[in-house]
Order: sequence, then structure tokens, then C-alpha cells
Amino acid sequence: MDPITAAILAGLAAGATKVGERALTDAYSVLRRLIQRKFGTNSELERAVQSVEANPGSAGRRSVLEEEVVGSGAAHDGELRAAANRVLSQVQSMPGGQQIIQEIHAGGWVVGGNIDIGPG
Repeated sequence: MDPITAAILAGLAAGATKVGERALTDAYSVLRRLIQRKFGTNSELERAVQSVEANPGSAGRRSVLEEEVVGSGAAHDGELRAAANRVLSQVQSMPGGQQIIQEIHAGGWVVGGNIDIGPG
């Protein structure tokens, strides 16, 4: 799975859209703003992110998100990948964060490839 989709899913699982750990919510907000700035607030990618935020448990919505990330070219954008890696690093550093990342992988959320949690 590309790191952008993984970061969105991990961020949601860790509570990035709720009042939570400040560093995680800040990192997630940066990633979201970058997506909006680069692809537009009415883009298919933005709509896919909003859809998965509304129902992160939906396998169909997660699949559409991954399709949009890859299809839009966002998966190859260095700035977005760096922001995604910051979200993943924040999730990983939280208590239980590594488990969240592993569950995304083991739960079938990782379709192809590895979650990149290395330096941006």
C-alpha cells in the first residue's frame, strides 16, 4: 500500500480527526491540506478522503481511496509522501501505534507493497 493511503488509514485509526495527541493531529492536518492544495477541494481524491473519514471501517471506501491516491499520481508526489511518513511516524510513536500499523497491514488494508515508515 502506498504511504499516503496507509497514513490516512493509520491516522484515522489513531484518532487524528478527534481531539488527540497534538503532534498526530498536526501531522494529519498538514497531509490533508497538501492533498487539498495539490488536487483541489472538489477533486476525486479529496472526496475519497472525506468518504473514508466518514466511515473508515468501510473496505469499499478504503479501496476507492487507494485507487484515487494511485490514479491521481499522489502516491508518487515527494511532498505528500514526506507528509504521510510524518503521520505514520507519529502513529508508530504512540502507545499501541505499532499495533495500529500492523492491523492495517494484517487486516487486508495493505493491498500491495509495504507501508513506508522510514524518513521522508
